[in-house]
Amino acid sequence: MTAGLANHNIYLRRSSLNKNDNFEYTVLPSVSWISASTGNLGGQYLTIYGNDFSLNPANNTVSVDGTNCAVTAVTSGQLSCTVAPRVPGTTTLYTTTSNSQQNGYPSGAGLQYARYNLPTGPTMASFVTASRISNATFLGTPLETAVRADMAEGNFYGTYYGQTWKGYFTAPVSGSYTFRGMADDVFSLYLATTTGSTELPLTPLIYSNSWQQDTDFFINDIPSAEGSATLVGGQSYYLEAYHINYGSGGTFRLVVDVPNSDTTLPFQHYQVD
Repeated sequence: MTAGLANHNIYLRRSSLNKNDNFEYTVLPSVSWISASTGNLGGQYLTIYGNDFSLNPANNTVSVDGTNCAVTAVTSGQLSCTVAPRVPGTTTLYTTTSNSQQNGYPSGAGLQYARYNLPTGPTMASFVTASRISNATFLGTPLETAVRADMAEGNFYGTYYGQTWKGYFTAPVSGSYTFRGMADDVFSLYLATTTGSTELPLTPLIYSNSWQQDTDFFINDIPSAEGSATLVGGQSYYLEAYHINYGSGGTFRLVVDVPNSDTTLPFQHYQVD
């Protein structure tokens, strides 16, 4: 599939019913497998297989453990690059403040994730407080912990559970970023807008307690489910996301609008090193 203009008679966006109204969409690359699967030696060759790579080598960026892998050749389904020598200062070590953040999320590996059983169906405020102070009496033992490179969840876990994502977002360019999400049932997004601050954000950038369809994050007319912040390019900002599902199945998604662009990208495909 090639990025460009799609016929609005087939693909509808927002609430327009005008079949002559077109919209722009973005095709994201996908990775199937990588060869070699181990190693981080300067001069080592790496081949990435997948789909929808840009045919212009300059439009493709690859890093391995925080170091550049210079793209040497590319087709739509295969990309080759040469790994630079490993730099200890930018390797995947966890950091706690955005002053020492190198690669986006915590150490460039992803977001710290946890999922909890919440049989009492707590409020969002009490869940956030319990998570921040690690209240084991409230939270119990996590059902799952991981470092994840996405902020999206399908209808997998049944009823009465909570999820947390914590890490850093690195702004690639300066400007106003609009984060937009959906949840069944409730979600909050906290974003620190001062780099290097050790203070946790007290007020959520987004708090949405209205059930939404899992495609609604592509609609930018849901004020309760979106929030904007002005960020400086190259700087890292601490963020936290919380999701609670009560009865029935639950889902969660988050996307971000890129400044000075019409592009809206799923968060799991954007700024994860």
